[in-house]
Amino acid sequence: MGGAEEVRTVFSAAHAIYIPLCVVTGLILGWVLGARSSKAEITRLQRLLDDEDERQAAERLVAREKGS
Repeated sequence: MGGAEEVRTVFSAAHAIYIPLCVVTGLILGWVLGARSSKAEITRLQRLLDDEDERQAAERLVAREKGS
């Protein structure tokens, strides 16, 4: 009691809807953007492997022609 006031915070029904909505929206955006990023990385790595395979095939062809 020494003059200290008790502060009570009242949450409205909007908080019960707004906060979970923000969390779900963040999860969905993270999922979509993460999936897009993963697909782009897989495509990039596949192209890198294809380029490496083409380079190795060209080296084998040159080595075969030199040996003939």
